[in-house]
Amino acid sequence: MRVFRLIYVSRVARRVRFADAEEIARDAATRNAERDITGILVYSPSHFIQVLEGEETVVRAVFSRIRQDERHTDIQTVDARTVDEREFGQWAMVARQLPNAFELDLESLSHDAALRIVRTARSTPLS
Repeated sequence: MRVFRLIYVSRVARRVRFADAEEIARDAATRNAERDITGILVYSPSHFIQVLEGEETVVRAVFSRIRQDERHTDIQTVDARTVDEREFGQWAMVARQLPNAFELDLESLSHDAALRIVRTARSTPLS
């Protein structure tokens, strides 16, 4: 089943820690489950990378609300497209830390680099 996927990167506000990202994901999971949205939130001390999957109008509405959140700034859409299937369908939302292997310029991520990061983070166990 085709689904809309949006990936964005943003700069983390100074006061946000990984525990905060986990709380964000828990809160989002409840709302997302009701809207059939799935995804992952990847945290580094300086950036978030998030994937949202679902019906396009719903994903765009959720992203519009996310853009207003003061826990991050400099929000850049990396990619927004329809894909053949969900890649993060096992979670309404989950938080993971940026895998240590990735020391990248997170502000200029390509679609492929962002997917590599979130795919690697998906299989990283929670601490």
